[in-house]
Amino acid sequence: MIALVTFAEAHASGWEVPWYGPRGALVRANFYAGDRFLGDLGVGSTFLSAQGCGDFPSRPLSAADRAVVMQMFGVPDPYAKAAQ
Repeated sequence: MIALVTFAEAHASGWEVPWYGPRGALVRANFYAGDRFLGDLGVGSTFLSAQGCGDFPSRPLSAADRAVVMQMFGVPDPYAKAAQ
């Protein structure tokens, strides 16, 4: 969990709310404090998305950073084949 927080802090800039609405991501982690939903982090092919601050912002994500966050999530990267 600490690695994910460090990753999020390193990617704290560049977030914008798209005019066309929330971006959909195939991989998403939901964060809770007990039963209370705090927000989520989505990983798309070229973006990160989030929820929890009243909006649905997203930011660009490089393939190298996507690989890092997917490793932290511990799941296969569904976008890896699309990038090849």
